[in-house]
Amino acid sequence: MRRFEYQPADDSALIYHYCSPMTLLLILQNRTLRLSDVSCMNDSKELKWGVEVLHQVLSESSFYNDRREKLQNMFGQYLTVLKLLAVCFSEEGDMLNQWRAYGADGTGFSIGFSGAEVRTMPGKTMQVTYDLDRQREMWREGIVMAVRNAFRDKLADLKTIEPTPEDVTKVMQDFSMLMLELGAMKNPAFKEEREVRLTHPVMVDAKNDVKCVSYPNTAGKMPEIKFQMRGSKPCAFVDLPFIDGVQPIKEIVIGPKADVDAEDIEILLGTLGYIGVKVRKSDISYR
Repeated sequence: MRRFEYQPADDSALIYHYCSPMTLLLILQNRTLRLSDVSCMNDSKELKWGVEVLHQVLSESSFYNDRREKLQNMFGQYLTVLKLLAVCFSEEGDMLNQWRAYGADGTGFSIGFSGAEVRTMPGKTMQVTYDLDRQREMWREGIVMAVRNAFRDKLADLKTIEPTPEDVTKVMQDFSMLMLELGAMKNPAFKEEREVRLTHPVMVDAKNDVKCVSYPNTAGKMPEIKFQMRGSKPCAFVDLPFIDGVQPIKEIVIGPKADVDAEDIEILLGTLGYIGVKVRKSDISYR
């Protein structure tokens, strides 16, 4: 898991969450970060990119020749059982493409969080990689670990076996770790984003023919899982509270098209109890 783990350059390193004006207000008032189902995010190929890399890896080795279809079906099954919740940041706090895509077309804000303090929150803080070689190596190592651990007694007959509920239980922990890393892989075309993600897996349980989303048993104390509609699709999310006594917000960057003075944001911050937060206007010319 350390392969894609985010490591701040130092204690002063910031990671930035671009958002709309209303989202800024909600984050400040509620002192929470919203982790949402990655499959509902703006990039239509979220997670699918990593699965495509998996297919490439399965095609490169003769070991998988007789097992490829079965392995692909197994991974497809596990991806329907596991969902990944995430909140996204960038190591760059003032980027035009980020303002356009995530900062309300420049009328929003970029919130600078302490990278070190975000890492103390529940979940895994992942450095997104856009390097195909690293992504392929992740799958090579992960497949060997998860498949051999779960199916060591059946590996020779992998072409014909069907995964049982017991198999799913055995492999769930290994695949939940792979799922987290899957969320750290993106198309190289997005490398300018320099993205960091705070992630947490949830599971789709089916008991007595009733399906629901819940945390893995190892999740510890986590907030209630809720839903919001994205178009016609219900998308799971959780509002993760800041650590008690910690103020992770260190800077607010005002969007290039935002019609607000820094003093207005400083008054908002002070009234809500935030101390020492730097407020500055974007340096980008965008109208």
